[in-house]
Amino acid sequence: MAASASTITVSAGSSTSLALQVVVSDGFDAGIAFSVTGLPTGVSATFKPAALPAPGVGGTILKLSANNAVKAGTHSMTVMAVGGGVKQEVVLSVKCQGHRESGGERFEPVSRLK
Repeated sequence: MAASASTITVSAGSSTSLALQVVVSDGFDAGIAFSVTGLPTGVSATFKPAALPAPGVGGTILKLSANNAVKAGTHSMTVMAVGGGVKQEVVLSVKCQGHRESGGERFEPVSRLK
């Protein structure tokens, strides 16, 4: 299986997508199901499509969504394509970005600006 990137970045409260392509050979002719392990806390994953019918040729889009409480950091996740007794895996880095801290701007009341 091949991914369009080795690192995927997702920010708190948002989502991002990555293309995955399954590589088949030697007369492989089975359906394939996709799954992922090792997601950081606060991040969920969906595949579109979630499975490929036989002969298992094609790809999927992996969408990662991060909730507002996701913590900043880099993690490893494993994406799997399984079918016909064969498993393909690709390990990807997930870079989570939390909410930006306030820059400490101060605002004067409008009455003081005159």
